[in-house]
Amino acid sequence: MKGKRFNRKMKTKFIIVFILFLVALFGLNVRLSFINMKKGDNYTIQVLAQQQDTDKTLAFKRGDILDRNNVALASSVKVYNLILDPNIILSDKDYLEPTVKALASCFEQLTEEDLIKTIKSKKNKSYVVELKQLTYEETEDFLKLQKNEDKDPDYENIKGVWFEEAYERKYPYSTLASDVIGFSDSADAGAVGLEQYYNDYLVGNNGREYGYMNSDNVLETVIKEPENGYNLTTTIDLNIQTIVEKYIAQYKTDYSPKNIAVIIADPNTGEILAMASDKGYDLNNPRDLSAYYTSEQISAMTDDQVVQNLNAIWKNYCVSDVYEPGSTAKPFTIAEALEENKITEDQTFICDGYEQIGGTRVNCWLTTGHGQIDVKTALMESCDDVLMQIAAIGGSDLFTKYQSIFGFGSYTGIDLPAEE
Repeated sequence: MKGKRFNRKMKTKFIIVFILFLVALFGLNVRLSFINMKKGDNYTIQVLAQQQDTDKTLAFKRGDILDRNNVALASSVKVYNLILDPNIILSDKDYLEPTVKALASCFEQLTEEDLIKTIKSKKNKSYVVELKQLTYEETEDFLKLQKNEDKDPDYENIKGVWFEEAYERKYPYSTLASDVIGFSDSADAGAVGLEQYYNDYLVGNNGREYGYMNSDNVLETVIKEPENGYNLTTTIDLNIQTIVEKYIAQYKTDYSPKNIAVIIADPNTGEILAMASDKGYDLNNPRDLSAYYTSEQISAMTDDQVVQNLNAIWKNYCVSDVYEPGSTAKPFTIAEALEENKITEDQTFICDGYEQIGGTRVNCWLTTGHGQIDVKTALMESCDDVLMQIAAIGGSDLFTKYQSIFGFGSYTGIDLPAEE
């Protein structure tokens, strides 16, 4: 049987069809390129949203605050946030029931009814924080059900639930050194004290774990590890700080003073070994006013009054208040007079109980007078009369000059915020 000849007319038709096919293929490529350029990211997000655990923030660990012997005064403890992915849970009719059943059975604060309501109301979401700051022990039961190693058919399709790692700031000694340490509102926000002053060093950088589809349509995971914050070693000595706060509490009970402030420093280096006032507070619960006010008083406070009272408690009295030094200034008065050869160490003075200053009688604390005493005894007895005489010998200009030399009226440069 003779076959049909592939004539000129058929060749022309074939060429036309082939050209039309090429034009259509070119148009399709142009359209795909346009879609990828304009909406490619959106489609990528939609694809990744259907994959579990494709985009996570990996939390950094805020640096610890340590005493001089490396005892932790503030540290960050790993906790877990329970995350729901309604998009995944509702992607198959068999996922919802076992998932909410498992969650409700493992976490007493959750109910199946509330979970279903949350999941359906946020059906287009892929990241819903349901519970925060869970311990690992609190997550274990659910993780076992999720693995379902016993092949229990009731828990075969638990989907769309994962635990995000986070950190919770903890202060193991509660109120100890609260004036110095301060507290942190979050991993990256120190509120007062060293937590605030060294915040930029204590803070790290979050990492990321994310997925993308490679050229073979296989989901690949990329992990950028978090960078933890630096630890801070202080000059505070835990044992000395504990002793100081013990006796502050005892003195306050015995004498009820308006304010108490204690600073213990190494005289050779100036390092602060302990610093405390009588206004300590619980660093783990810094907004609790119950130590200083009754529940009735707290209920009656306006928002502004609450803030004002909290700030008064958080303020470090040793750093953020000013006061007249009183008798603690006397060694400096004697030092300037000795330095300038205005007096000698064995020189004696008469204390008759007062001095006339600008027409005003200013009494010595011992109004009957100390009698004849030398410089050393005047300092030991804290004699106001003799010290006034010594200051007068040098004169006001010399006195003022040495105030500057000794640093009175200037900042110490201590690494704590809000120095007055």
